[in-house]
Amino acid sequence: MLSGMKQKAIVGKNGKIELSATELPEGTVVEVIVLVEPLNEEDETTYLLKS
Repeated sequence: MLSGMKQKAIVGKNGKIELSATELPEGTVVEVIVLVEPLNEEDETTYLLKS
């Protein structure tokens, strides 16, 4: 059975991305898909407050 989890992370030095998944036993095989958020000049809160 497939299960999933969702986390946000920030790309670090040399393109390194670290995720923490303490609920997964060591040695578990996972597939990772990276979705890149668009760069925004203003964040969502600022946009909503201007409306």
